[in-house]
Amino acid sequence: MLNWTPQLNFNRRFWIGCAITLLSLSFLVVTALQSRDAYSLVREGIPVEATVTGTRSTAQTTHGPSKYYLTYAYSLNDQAITNERAVPEPFFEQHPVGTVWTITVHPNAPARHQLFEGEKRQTAISTLIFSALLALFGAKLALSGGTFNALRHRLSS
Repeated sequence: MLNWTPQLNFNRRFWIGCAITLLSLSFLVVTALQSRDAYSLVREGIPVEATVTGTRSTAQTTHGPSKYYLTYAYSLNDQAITNERAVPEPFFEQHPVGTVWTITVHPNAPARHQLFEGEKRQTAISTLIFSALLALFGAKLALSGGTFNALRHRLSS
């Protein structure tokens, strides 16, 4: 007599799907850290004046679009800090060399700062969306090829 019960088949597709799903968990950790930074900057951040000291952009390549960088300086607790960060094009266009604007700096860690309102929150939300899509793709890959039916049958009996 033939056994028509679906059988679990842990093939390469299943293990790759599991690995992708586990990788998405690492992005959840990054999201949690970025959310914590955003929250602490909103709650404890100090407004500080920053000055653009340099600008540069990279040309569009076959590997990606143009990137825009601002070099800026600010001081906190009598400590001068210079930093460079990639910024969106509209922000880059509005801040030529010599522009002074207010940034938010964490009082205990001056390297943790945001150049404009909501910058850290936007990054955290983007990472969360990427993590969720990666987890869905990994789960779909792991449960494809009859694995889902076999698991459903095994759990129902």
